[in-house]
Amino acid sequence: MPTRGRYADLDDLPGPPRDLADAVRDLCAAINISLAGISRELDQRGTKPHVSRSVLSDLINGKRKHPKSQPLKALHDLACERASDQGIPIRSWDDLEKLRRSVVEYASTPVAPCARCPAATSRPDSTAQEESPFEKPAGSSVEAQDVLPVPFEQGDRPHIQVSGAQWPALDDVSIRLAAGDLAGAAGILRHVGLEATLDEAALAIASSRHRGLAEATELILRYASQRDDREVMRLARKLLSRDQQISADILLSLALDA
Repeated sequence: MPTRGRYADLDDLPGPPRDLADAVRDLCAAINISLAGISRELDQRGTKPHVSRSVLSDLINGKRKHPKSQPLKALHDLACERASDQGIPIRSWDDLEKLRRSVVEYASTPVAPCARCPAATSRPDSTAQEESPFEKPAGSSVEAQDVLPVPFEQGDRPHIQVSGAQWPALDDVSIRLAAGDLAGAAGILRHVGLEATLDEAALAIASSRHRGLAEATELILRYASQRDDREVMRLARKLLSRDQQISADILLSLALDA
C-alpha cells in the first residue's frame, strides 16, 4: 500500500475524531497524490460542493467537529477507483459513514457539569435564571445571547402553529426535561434534528420555540446543522416559511461554522 504523507500527530485527539482522521489518511494514501491534486481531481469529476485543500487538510487532521458526508463520499469514491487498479483494500463507505457520525455525535453530546466545580454548586446571584439542562458544546462560535431565547416581539412570531399543528413528541420532551431525564430528551432531539424529515424538523423547532423550550430548540438546531448542506438550506427555507427567521439564521450560522 502507498505510504502516507507526513501529517500532524493525532495522539492529542479523542477517539472518534482520531479514528476518522486515520481513515481519511488511508484514503489519501490510496489516492497517492497531493491534497491540492485531490482537490483538482474532484473538481474535474464535477464534485459539488467544491472540496478545497483546506477541507481535506482539516479532515486529515481531525479538525472538523461536524464533518459533512459529501466530501468524504467523494474522497472515498476516488480512493476506491484508484485502489482497484492497485489491488489495495479500502474500507466500505458504510464504515466510513459510521466513523463520521461518531464524530458528529461526540461533538454534540451534552456535557454534564462537574459536581465538584464551583460553578455547579454556587452562583454569584441567588436570583439568577435556572441554568440550561444542556451544556453548549465547547468551541461554538454562536454566542449564547445570540441564540436563545429571543423574545417574540424581537424575533420569531408567536403564531407559528398551522391549523393547530404541533410536533407530536413535544409533550414527551417537556415531561422528560421537567423530570431531569436529559439523556432521554437529547435522544429524541437528536433524532428529529438529524434523521427526521425536514418538515418534522421544522415543526419541532417551531413548536419547541413556541412552548418556550429554549434549550431543546437550540439542541435541535445544533443537530440539524450537521445535515448535508442542501438539507440545511432546505430546512432554513422551511423555517422561514414558518416565520422562524431567528431559528433559520442560527441554523445557517452553525452549519457555516462546523
